[in-house]
Parts: sequence; structure tokens; C-alpha cells
Amino acid sequence: MIVFISNFLNHHQYPVAQRLYELTSGNYRFIETEEMPESFKRNGYDEYTNLPWLIQAWKSNSNIDNIILEADAVVFSSNIHIPSITKRLKLKKLTFEFGERWFKRGYTNIFSPRLIRSQINYHLYFRNAPFYRLNASAYAANDFKILHSFKNRMYKWGYFTANPEIDIDRVIDDHSNFIKPRIIAVARFIKWKHLELAVYAASNLQKKGYDFELNIYGSGPEKDNISALIKDMQVEKFVFLKGNRPNAEIIKEMQKHDIFIFTSDRNEGWGAVINEAMGNGCAIVGSSAVGSVPYLIKDGENGLIFKSGDINDLTQKIEMLLQSSDMCKQLSRNAYHTIQNLWSPNNAANNLLKLIEELKGNHRSTIKEGPCSPAMPL
Repeated sequence: MIVFISNFLNHHQYPVAQRLYELTSGNYRFIETEEMPESFKRNGYDEYTNLPWLIQAWKSNSNIDNIILEADAVVFSSNIHIPSITKRLKLKKLTFEFGERWFKRGYTNIFSPRLIRSQINYHLYFRNAPFYRLNASAYAANDFKILHSFKNRMYKWGYFTANPEIDIDRVIDDHSNFIKPRIIAVARFIKWKHLELAVYAASNLQKKGYDFELNIYGSGPEKDNISALIKDMQVEKFVFLKGNRPNAEIIKEMQKHDIFIFTSDRNEGWGAVINEAMGNGCAIVGSSAVGSVPYLIKDGENGLIFKSGDINDLTQKIEMLLQSSDMCKQLSRNAYHTIQNLWSPNNAANNLLKLIEELKGNHRSTIKEGPCSPAMPL
């Protein structure tokens, strides 16, 4: 039995969970420890119930201790604390912690009670147990190097959005039906998403004489500030705020845009919207500080990476794609195949099962790239 434990199931976890259930012939369980918060429900997150593999511990009062102690492998979120995990590790049973990076806000996070507790347990009890880390951020390995934890015991992981097959050549060819290149950004309007960078870059490109359209989807407390900035920079004729849209509509819009820009800083643990944009035919220009970017994007091959916070670098990378439609198309095509073949829910599930078997046999991982390949400090 393979068991995942997290606070609640979301649409970034569902596809790989369903695939694990299928691949194990039903020997998979996902344990929710709390109800999905209302704020997530309001933002359109799908609620999951009545799944044969879902245990809602917060609702059913089920005794999950036996399930956790008897499982062949357990993967638990670093956001939760369950005493039976400690019992399991003391019994030397194969266990994985799953999570993003710890030092999103810098070294002030070293005073986090959760981090202190987990590090005390790790160094006192678990460093010699079969205990491993699945990193949902390329920068997590750097943080654990500082903490002297999980040396040579970290593997790449992430969030895996649904990736239905599309006719990528048709999608890319259809982009030529639009009068001008189309750029899309999708994000909550909060400070660390840095949507102002998109507006400044658009202004720079407009001054250079480029004709394009930038559509920004989302809402949040910074929306009025971004709207005011668009007016101040006099870019209202080609930068448009589109508001919130259902995810299905966003997916269709991604397929109608040439370029996707993602401008978050280091507070973006993963950034699953990049998976979706790559899987729907966009050429990506992504911030170097985003947790998923070094895992998903090979700069110049299936996307472009700009230095986080650097307006000039962001402008230059977008300009490269506006200058060369051939480059834009090739990056879009390669991005799609990366998500379909390497960073798909199916490949993640298969690789995890392979990794579990290899570790149970005291062997090193033979997975060379993608999910469950070794995660090294950058």
C-alpha cells in the first residue's frame, strides 16, 4: 500500500493520485487531514469526495494510525505533523517527506517552529532511517544543504496538472490567425507575483516599436495598483486586465497565446500554472526564482528564463520571441512535449513506484531526469 498524507487534496495533486491508484491496482490511499479552506473554494478549487482512494480523516474520525504504520511507503507533506509518522520512522519503514523550499522568505524561516521540530526529529532519530525528501522546488536542495539534512536523499518532485493531449502543431499554426503576437500572464494580484514587471516590460517593448497584445488574468489586492500603473505607463491600448476566469477557460486562452510570462519571486514555491501553459502550447518566459522553473525549463530549449526582478532581462527575453516566430514555435512545441512525456502525472506516478522499489531493495535510483531523479543543490 502506498499512502500520501496532505492537508487537503487539490487539482494539482489529483491527476498523479488517480494514476497511482490505477498503477497499484487499488493499493493507494490519499489521507486529507483538514477540510479545504473556504478561500480556496471561492477561488474555484475543485472539491473531491467519494473517491475510493480518498480518506478524509477530518470528517470520518477514521483511525489512520494503522494505515500509516502498515503501508509499504508513506509520503507526507512537510506542512503537517502526525505522531504515527514518528512511530513509523522509528520502525525503520520507508518514508518520504514532500514539500517546497523552507527559506522562501530568507533565513528568518529558520525560526519556524515546524522547521525546528522537524530538524530536531531528523537529526536525533531519523537520519539513519529510510527517510527521503521529494522536493517540490528546485531550491529545496539548497535549503537542506544549509540544514545538513537529507544529503544524497533528495529527489525531484512537484505538482502535476492534468495534461490532455492536444494537436500541438495545429494550436501553434492557429496563432498566425491573430493580427499580432499575443502574450498572457495568469496570477493572483499580490505583491510577490510582481505583475508590475509585465507592465514595465510591455512599456519597454512598445517604445521599441513592437506591436503585440498582453492579457493578464486574475484578481487580488494589487489589482487597483496594476490598473493605475497601466494608465501611468500609457499602455492601455495593448495591456488588458481580464479578471478571474474558470480554469477551463484559462486553458483555452493559453492555446490562443504565443507567449506566457511568469514573474513571481522566490515566494513562488512551485507555480503549477507553468505546467498548464507549457502543456497548452505557450512559449514560456519564467522567473529564475520560481521553484518549478529550473526543473521544467531548459533555457533556450523549451522556454526562456529571466533573472528574477530584472525588467531589462525580462524585456530582452520577450523581445527574442517577438523577433523570431520560428524560435517561439519551437520552444512552444518542446514545452508541450516536456509536459506530455517527462513531467506528466503518468510519468511521475511510474517513477515514484520505481523509486520505491529501488530504495526498498537498497539500490540507488536509476532515474536520470524528471520526477524522482536525484535533486542536487543548484
